[in-house]
Parts: sequence; C-alpha cells; structure tokens
Amino acid sequence: MTQSQAWLLIVVGLILAGLLYLLQPVLTPFLVGIGIAYLADPFADRLEARGWPRSMATLMVFFKYVWKSGKMKKQIQQFCN
Repeated sequence: MTQSQAWLLIVVGLILAGLLYLLQPVLTPFLVGIGIAYLADPFADRLEARGWPRSMATLMVFFKYVWKSGKMKKQIQQFCN
C-alpha cells in the first residue's frame, strides 16, 4: 500500500466515522430492531417447526415480547418507588 492510498483510507475512515456519529439518533432504532429480531428468531423458528405459520409465530413472539416488557416496566417502576 502506498502512502497516498493510506491517506485516502484514513480520510475515508474519518468521513465514515463522522457520518455514523451524526446519524446515530437515526440509526439507533434500526440497530435495536435488528438486535430484537436476531434474538427472537429462534423462538419463531421453534413455533414454525411445531406447525405454526411463520406470520402467526412472529406475531406470538412479538406479543410475548411486548407483554414481557410491559410487565418488566411495571416491576422496575415498583422497585424504584
């Protein structure tokens, strides 16, 4: 790698880092959604293996997650009070 290529790589890396920093508020919900989907996929796969349609398995996992997070939110509020 020549010196000019190294400088180009450094400049492009700094520009990308700056863009990621500026777009952080926009990208965060997408990254959280990707993480939740990654964690919930095995549960949907298990329901699908038991004969559930994929759409119903996904809805079941989603509602279970929403129910659990709501229940946990109440517990955290009670703990903090």
